[in-house]
Amino acid sequence: METQQELSISEVQQRILAMYDDVIKFFKDNQMPYILTGGSALGGIRHHGFIPWDDDMDLGLLRDDYQRFVAEYQPQNTQFQLKSLEHDANWENGYARVIDLQTGSINQYLNINHGVFLDIFPIDHLPDSQQGQKRHYYQMKILDVLRNSKRRVGYRDDESRLAIFCKESLRVLLKPFKISYFARKMSALAEKTNAKYKNSQVMGLYIVQGINQQRETNAASIYQHRQKIQFEGREGYAPADEKTYLTHLYGLKYLELPPVEARKAHGHFYLK
Repeated sequence: METQQELSISEVQQRILAMYDDVIKFFKDNQMPYILTGGSALGGIRHHGFIPWDDDMDLGLLRDDYQRFVAEYQPQNTQFQLKSLEHDANWENGYARVIDLQTGSINQYLNINHGVFLDIFPIDHLPDSQQGQKRHYYQMKILDVLRNSKRRVGYRDDESRLAIFCKESLRVLLKPFKISYFARKMSALAEKTNAKYKNSQVMGLYIVQGINQQRETNAASIYQHRQKIQFEGREGYAPADEKTYLTHLYGLKYLELPPVEARKAHGHFYLK
C-alpha cells in the first residue's frame, strides 16, 4: 500500500486559507455578508487567525444568501469542490462544505473520508420563546443522533459498554437508511423553521444544534451586525457583539487558552 503523506496543521491551514480566499471573493462579488462562526470567530478575535491547533474553518450566511451561494458558487480553483445536498444526493451533511480534492482524511470515530474542508452554514430564524427553541432543538438533535449512528465506525475509550451496545443496536436498526436521508431531513427542518419564524428576533446555526446544542442560538442582531477583523493577514468578519457571542459559546474566559489536553484537531489529513 502506498504510504500517505500526512499534512501538518500548518499545511492544512494553508489549504483552508486558499479555499477561504476563493469563497470570500464570491461573497464580495455577489454582496453576501458573511461572518466567521464558532472556533473561527474565536480564533479571529483571540489569535487574529486560526486557533493554532484548529484544522477547519466555519463561515455563516443568512439563509437567503446561503441558498444563493449553493446555487451559484463555483470554485475558481479546480482543486476545490462544493459539496451540498443540492449537488450530491448522497452528501451526508445538512450544510455546505468546500473540500480540497487533493487531500483525504482519517477519522477514528466517524466514516468521513474527504479531505481538508471549509464549512458554510445557513443562519436561520428560530422561535422567540424559549419553549419553542427547546422543542426545535430536540427535533434537530434526534435527527443528528440518527445520522451519526449511521456514520459511527469507532468508540471513545471512556464510553460505557451499555452506551456502545445501545449505539450499535441503533446502527443495526437504521441499516435500511442512507446517512444522506437524515442529512436531508435536517436540512428540510432548518429551512421550514426559518420560513415559519422569518419575523422572529432570534436566530442561530440551527443545522448544527445537534453538535453545539443551543449555544449558537442568539438574538438576531448577533448575526445581522458584524465587525471587520484580521484573519491570517486577510480581511474577515465576526459578530459585532463578540463578547455576547463568544461568551455564549465558550464562557466568560474565552480569551484564555484551554489546557493542553483540550487542544485537539478534528482528524488526520493527508495528500492523496
